[in-house]
Amino acid sequence: MPLALRRPAVTRPPYLICRWVLAARLRGYVSAALELAEQVRRQELPSPDHRRAVGSGGTCAGLALGLELGGLRSRIWAVRVVERALCNQTLLRWLIGRTARCLDRLR
Repeated sequence: MPLALRRPAVTRPPYLICRWVLAARLRGYVSAALELAEQVRRQELPSPDHRRAVGSGGTCAGLALGLELGGLRSRIWAVRVVERALCNQTLLRWLIGRTARCLDRLR
């Protein structure tokens, strides 16, 4: 039987990762934005504006938080590629706040 048609050995209920993205996993995006901010301060790069496709919102939230913490006033243009119920401004703000709280706990 082709792999695509096989039934999984362990059945688990489906879940939406969109609303439960772990804030700790966004640290990489925060770190990348902080590194970018440092390069802008050293005048190695111009201050960026980011355009991102937004699915779960995790990348966008991590970059927004990192740019803010890095002191850049760059804009992120989030272009939603999923339904509004799955990703919206409220969810992005929640992810940013959740990530900030998670980073505070890690200090």
